[in-house]
Amino acid sequence: MKTNLLMALPVAAVLALGGCGGGDDGPGVTSGNGSGTGGGDSGSSSVITTGVGSITACFTANNTVSYAMASSGTGSAYKQTVGPMTYNGQAVTGNTMFYSDGNKQTQYWTVTDSGVTKIAKVNSDGTVMTDGSVFIPQDIKPGQVVINHDNNDSITFIGFETFTLAGKTFYSTCHIKASVTQGGQADFWYAPGYGEIKVTDNGGTAQYNGNL
Repeated sequence: MKTNLLMALPVAAVLALGGCGGGDDGPGVTSGNGSGTGGGDSGSSSVITTGVGSITACFTANNTVSYAMASSGTGSAYKQTVGPMTYNGQAVTGNTMFYSDGNKQTQYWTVTDSGVTKIAKVNSDGTVMTDGSVFIPQDIKPGQVVINHDNNDSITFIGFETFTLAGKTFYSTCHIKASVTQGGQADFWYAPGYGEIKVTDNGGTAQYNGNL
């Protein structure tokens, strides 16, 4: 499912987490019943009143966290790592997606009081993807569209939602829909402290399946 429409935000498995594990759950995340390592719980979601939550919070990960991903499609990441990283000497937040074929892809963004800027998407061979950067304003409203002027792809902010996946509840996740000019679409959910916890497109679904 390696769709990455979002850098566009990157959309396609666009934002989460690495290596040493055991990171802070971050804001907006609580443990439910279960250890959080369960097998492929489809979870549930419900829309919270719009206006509750924060775009910048959804893309903030002060600690490095790694977690497994359960997938119903092919080509999806089986693990993600999100947390503080460095890109071209700049302090950023990074989200690395690990794939079963041995490849990985890292997306980088910066967070300021004014919003979130996706600045790069880099493959494991060092190739920098050319689908451009995107700025998502902190005050974006549900239904508002942001255009990637490098390629005219768009992302739409749907609103804030709550998910329970693999025994963990994520509050005030940011639901974003990405569309490309060729007609493809994907939906992404970003959670405070975890980044991208779920993505769906016509290739299937990949979602959080427990901390590593």
